[in-house]
Amino acid sequence: MLDSQALPYDQILVEFARTGSDIIRTDPRTHYERIGKDARRPMEPGFIPIDKPPLLTAISYYPNETELSSSEYEDARRHFLRWGETGDVSDYRDAYRGWLGFRDQVPFVRRWEATLFEMLGLRSEETAWLPLVKCPLPAGTAVDKEGMDILRDRDLLWAQLKLIKPEVVLIQGSVVYDAIGRRLDNLKFVRAHPLQKIPQFAKAGMVEQQLQSLVKELRPHIDRLRSERRVAS
Repeated sequence: MLDSQALPYDQILVEFARTGSDIIRTDPRTHYERIGKDARRPMEPGFIPIDKPPLLTAISYYPNETELSSSEYEDARRHFLRWGETGDVSDYRDAYRGWLGFRDQVPFVRRWEATLFEMLGLRSEETAWLPLVKCPLPAGTAVDKEGMDILRDRDLLWAQLKLIKPEVVLIQGSVVYDAIGRRLDNLKFVRAHPLQKIPQFAKAGMVEQQLQSLVKELRPHIDRLRSERRVAS
C-alpha cells in the first residue's frame, strides 16, 4: 500500500483499484479459518467515489451474500468480476457505476442509508462503503470478534482507511463498533468520526429517531467539509 500523504485523489483511486482487485482474487477458503469455507461469492473490498474524496465513509459488518434479481445487479456483477481480474482503474470505475445502479435496491440501504443520505443532502456518489469482513455472508452470521477472521480483514480495512483518509466515518452496527470504533483515534487524519450503534432490527418509530440523531451528529461535519472544499476549489 502506497503512502497517500501527498497523493492526488486520482492516484488514490488507482491504488484502491489495484488493492481491491487483490482482495477480490483472494480465495476465502484459504484466507479465513472458519467463515469462508462455504463462500458463494468472491470477497468484496467496498467502493469509494470515482471523482472526489467521500464526504462520508460508512463501514459495515460484512456484505450480504443474497443476490438480487435485477438486470442492474447482474450488469454490476459482470463489471465487478472484470475489476477483480484486471485491477485497472477504468474497470473499477465501471464496477463503481454498476454498484451505484443497484445500491438502492439493497434492503438495508432502502431502509437506512437512502433516507439518511437524503436528510443530510448527500448523494450516493459522495459516500464510500467499506465492509469490515470482506467475505459475503448470510444475514445474521456471527463472526468471532476476537478471532483471526476479523483480525485479518481488519488489517485490510485499516490499510484502506490509511489510503483514503476519510474525515467522517459512520460505523454501522455494534459489532463493527466493538471491533474498530475505539481504535479510530489512532488514525490521526480522521478529524471527526461520529459513531453510531445501529440496531439490526428496529420498529418504525425507532428508525426515525435513530436517523434524526444521526443527522444532528453528522450534519455539522458534512457541512464543514463541503465549505472547505468550496474554498479550496
